[in-house]
Amino acid sequence: MNIGDIFMGDPKFMSYERVVLFSGGNNIHSDIQVAKKCGLDQTYVSATQYLGHVVQLLVKTLGVRFHFWGKIYDTKFLKPVAIGDTLQSFCKVVNKIGEKYQDMLVFDIWVENQDGEKVLVGKARGVDWD
Repeated sequence: MNIGDIFMGDPKFMSYERVVLFSGGNNIHSDIQVAKKCGLDQTYVSATQYLGHVVQLLVKTLGVRFHFWGKIYDTKFLKPVAIGDTLQSFCKVVNKIGEKYQDMLVFDIWVENQDGEKVLVGKARGVDWD
């Protein structure tokens, strides 16, 4: 991998069923009445759900060892994600730190909605074992 390389995850449609499978029922993510009682105008996808999409992309990019040697940090959730949105995760190699047997890679990470708006940004790092 080289500095500047960009990797993309598969687009994911945030259906009601997908949200309920992740967040469960009777909460602000799946029940409009609960959301309204909390002052929200609609239900919203849990941010940890699409942060998981970034983890999936990093595991696809770096391998399962990301779970042991990787880290996500400086994460910011920029705007809410509604049921019915389509999300795609991205990571871009921004730095390469040489190690004795492998390279530690630093990534910019982000998630975009169907309009190309960033809904999450942050950083990640992981070891390139190849």
